[in-house]
Order: sequence, then C-alpha cells, then structure tokens
Amino acid sequence: MARPAHDPNAVPTRERILVAAHEAFAVNGYSRATLASIGRRAGLRRPSVLHHFPSKDALYAAVVARSFGALGSELAAAMAEPASFLQRIDLLVQRLQGFLADQPGTARIIMRELLDEGPGQVILTEQVAPVLDAVVAFIEAEGRGHLRPDVPVRAAVLQAASAILLYDATPVRAELWAGPAHAARLARSLFLPLEAT
Repeated sequence: MARPAHDPNAVPTRERILVAAHEAFAVNGYSRATLASIGRRAGLRRPSVLHHFPSKDALYAAVVARSFGALGSELAAAMAEPASFLQRIDLLVQRLQGFLADQPGTARIIMRELLDEGPGQVILTEQVAPVLDAVVAFIEAEGRGHLRPDVPVRAAVLQAASAILLYDATPVRAELWAGPAHAARLARSLFLPLEAT
C-alpha cells in the first residue's frame, strides 16, 4: 500500500504539539495540563506526543523557550531601530504588547508560573532573565542623559512589563484599565524626567 501524499501546507507535527501545549498550559496551568489532553488538541494520541517530547517537563520547557526566544528577537529588533531613545522605549512597549496579542495565553503562562511553585519556575527564570538583562543593559547604556538619575532601571522594567502582562492575562481588562495605551505612559513616567514624558 502506498504512503499518503505529503501535504506541503500541513503544519508539522512538532509545531502542532507546541501550539496545543501552549494553549493547554495557558488554560490549565502546568500541573493540570496532561499529555493526553495536549495530544487531543493537536489531533494526536499521547504516544505521538511522547515521540516528539519525552516528558511533560520537556514539552513545557520547549513551549517556554520558544516563546521567550521569539520575544527576545522582537525586543532586540526594537532596541536596534534607528530611532531616538524615547521612541525605542515606546517600541519596546509596543513589541511586548504585540507579542502577547499574537501569542494568546503567554501572559497567563507567565503569571501562573510567577505565582505557583513548580518545575516551570526554573525554566521561566532561565528564559526571562536573559531577556530582562538585555533590556536593562540597553536602557542603562542608551538612556544616559535621558533617564531620571534615581531610577532603579531593573525594577522599573519589571514594573512596566508586569503591568502589560497583567493587562493581557486578565479577562476583565476593560473594567480595570482605560486601554493598552497606559503601558507606554507608565514606561515613560518610570524612566524619564517629568519634562520629557
């Protein structure tokens, strides 16, 4: 019997599993998501998932690494733009917001891991720290002469990013925020002297 013809437009199995796992971890959290439910979301059985990822931990690590690899690239592109420091701060905010909008559930995965104690915290920390370090280094280097002299840059980056994550993670954002534009204003007010914002 001949093998079925390969569809060049078909999503590769590994990619289908990663997308399904991302959705499952966002909705259920690490502990409640199962390989069987992830397989069903991907249109596969559990053994097929295990063929590509040897454990739930390995799958979760791949989901988080994939997300933060993409986020790191987005933010690096914003920092490299030929624009003023203030414009690049705005771009960083826009890229983070766009990234979270394009990857629904990522903010929920991050928020769950920040609150829950589980194996995902180590993975998340390993993935977040390099992205955070790059943004802090950029702001400290490029912001000389622009930043408020007393601003704790790392804490300010975390506060601005946390506001964006919380906005994206909550289903009641319309009731709590006036809109996503708050993030750019917050970032400017955290980093820059009053007359520059």
